[in-house]
Amino acid sequence: MGDLSCPLCSGNVSLRFQEHPGYVYGKKYEIRSCGDCCVSYVWPLYVEQKDYDAIYGDAEHTAGYDKYHAISRRILASERPLEVMKVLGDEYAYVVTRLQSLAKKGDQVLEVGCGLGYLTYALHVAGYDATGVDVSEISVNRATQTYGPYYKRIGLDDLSELDGKRFRFIVLTEVIEHVMEPVAFLNSLKRLLADDGMILLTTPNKSAFPPEALWMTDAPPIHLWWFSERSMSLLAERAGLRCNLFRGYVSDNPGYHYWNRTDDISKPMFVPAFDVEGRLMKNSEPFEFHDLDRSVLKHLYVKYLPDFLKAPLIRLQNMVVETRKTEKPCTMFVELKS
Repeated sequence: MGDLSCPLCSGNVSLRFQEHPGYVYGKKYEIRSCGDCCVSYVWPLYVEQKDYDAIYGDAEHTAGYDKYHAISRRILASERPLEVMKVLGDEYAYVVTRLQSLAKKGDQVLEVGCGLGYLTYALHVAGYDATGVDVSEISVNRATQTYGPYYKRIGLDDLSELDGKRFRFIVLTEVIEHVMEPVAFLNSLKRLLADDGMILLTTPNKSAFPPEALWMTDAPPIHLWWFSERSMSLLAERAGLRCNLFRGYVSDNPGYHYWNRTDDISKPMFVPAFDVEGRLMKNSEPFEFHDLDRSVLKHLYVKYLPDFLKAPLIRLQNMVVETRKTEKPCTMFVELKS
């Protein structure tokens, strides 16, 4: 590995693990970690568009992305899709609630990493001038066929096609951890912001986990980065952006990230999603949401149960069940301004 400095802070980097299994069978990666800003990242820092095309081409059968397909179906069937978004995950509740409190109807909103397109569509139905962009041509085509002409394909880490346009709000839900050069990426977004604009983003929070946790996020190269709160603040500073950071949950269940009691979280915990012949492995059963009323109750539980009660309840649950959950809010909600 040699003496490499952190891509974010130039601090001392240690090699946490060699030959970590990747999302694609047979591909191996290093997991590197900075002792100064506490960011973790994979090496090489590289991803191919074809991997995303394969995933979105069969999202309904792909672990993790099958949930997005289920959301897409539910949103399409709703007359008030933006309100439905708020009970399907706190990452959406955060973004939607902030937009509803800050944005005016007709404001230009850019969703970067729009995937199957449901949030962009929900924003459009609610009266915002919403555009969705994604690196996957297949996801953009699927979104366009499902919802309408609100989507554009962009290159990996390349927003130059949008130069000259200005947006009052730019939204990234679980996206920044996918990009190869996050500082350059945020600089590109900053050029697209209106003078009073704001970037709203969510990302997994490394600070919610024990120090020995190796890589409690999607297998590389789908996730390239795992940001701590300190490294996220530094990332914003390097891009010349002011940062407000909040802690939250990414789903309707407290402690979204979990592992079995017998798992060693200092070792790799994910298996490849592509098989030895390069084919995407499919789920045996389709993803289904619980009854919406139950989702609402879970959402209210997460939102309004006092924080000082949540951690003890998760700690108690960890004592009596085989599945452990993080005691801390495992997602960062971040607001960035010029």
